Amino acid sequence: MIQKLKKHVDWKKLEKSLGVKLKNHKFALAALTHPSYRNEMRLHNLLCFERMEFLGDSILNFTISEILYEKYKDGDEGMLSKLKSILVSGKILAKIAKKLKLRQFMILGRSERHHPDLERAKIMADTFEAILAAIYFDRGLPTAQRFIKKQFKFYFSPKRLHTIGVSPKTILQELSQKHLKILPQYQSELKKGLFHCTVSLKKIGKTKGSGRTKKDGEEAAAKLLIEKFESTKVPTTITSRIQRKTEPKSNSTTTDAPKKKIVLKKSKKKASPKKPTLKTSVKKKTTTSKKPVSKSKSPAKKKK
Repeated sequence: MIQKLKKHVDWKKLEKSLGVKLKNHKFALAALTHPSYRNEMRLHNLLCFERMEFLGDSILNFTISEILYEKYKDGDEGMLSKLKSILVSGKILAKIAKKLKLRQFMILGRSERHHPDLERAKIMADTFEAILAAIYFDRGLPTAQRFIKKQFKFYFSPKRLHTIGVSPKTILQELSQKHLKILPQYQSELKKGLFHCTVSLKKIGKTKGSGRTKKDGEEAAAKLLIEKFESTKVPTTITSRIQRKTEPKSNSTTTDAPKKKIVLKKSKKKASPKKPTLKTSVKKKTTTSKKPVSKSKSPAKKKK
C-alpha cells in the first residue's frame, strides 16, 4: 500500500518546489499523508504525521529564535518572543506552504479533501512543519535550517514585519539602534480630541501622525518614518552616508595635508632661483680657466 502511495507523488516536481533533493522518500511521504487518509486506509506502517509535525515545529522554533537573536542584538526577551510568535504562526506557515504548492502533493482523506478554505487552513501549516522534519531526517539539520532561512527571508525585512503585526515603534527602535546607535524622539500634543505626534531621528528627519490615543499617534508617525528610513536604502546606504558626512569633517580638522602641500610649493620656489646662480658660477669658472690657456698659446706663436 505504501508503494502505491509513492506513485501518487511526483517526486521530481516536489524536489524542485522545495529546492531540496530527497534521498529517502519515506519521510516525505509520511509528511504529506494526512492523518485523515491514514485512519481511513489503516496505514499503521507509515510514520506518524503528528510526531513529524511536532519535531518540525521544534526545529522551526529553534531556527527562527536563533535568527532573531543574531538579527536583533539589542532586543529584549519580550520583543524577541513576540517576533517569533508572529513568524511561526499558522498564518505565515500556511502562506509559505501555499507558495511551495504543497497542496498538489498532499494525500488527504475524504473528510479533508473538499475543505473550502484548505489553503488557509491549519492543515497547510501542519504539513509544512511535517515537511521540515522530513528534510531533517533525510538531509540533516544544516539542510533543514538552510531551507527555513530561505523560506522566511521574505518576512524578515522591517516593512514585512510591520505588515504581519509587529509594532512600528518596535521596528523603528530596532532600526535606529542597529544602524544609527540612537533612539527616536517622540513629542505629542492633544488637539480637538486627537493626539498629534511627531517622531524625529537624526540623519533621517521628522514625521507626523495622529490618532485617538497617544499610542496610535506615535505608531502612525513611526510608520511614516520607517518608510522614510527605507527610502534611504537601509541598511546598506544609511551607514555609508553617515560615514561620508563624517569623513569631510575629519579632513577639515586635520591641517597636516594642506600644510605639506604649501611647504612643497615654497621649497620649489626657493630652489628655482638657486639653480641659475650655480650655473652662472660654473660658467665664470670655465671662462677663467680658458683665458690662461689662450695666453699660453699666444707666446708660442710669437716664438715661431
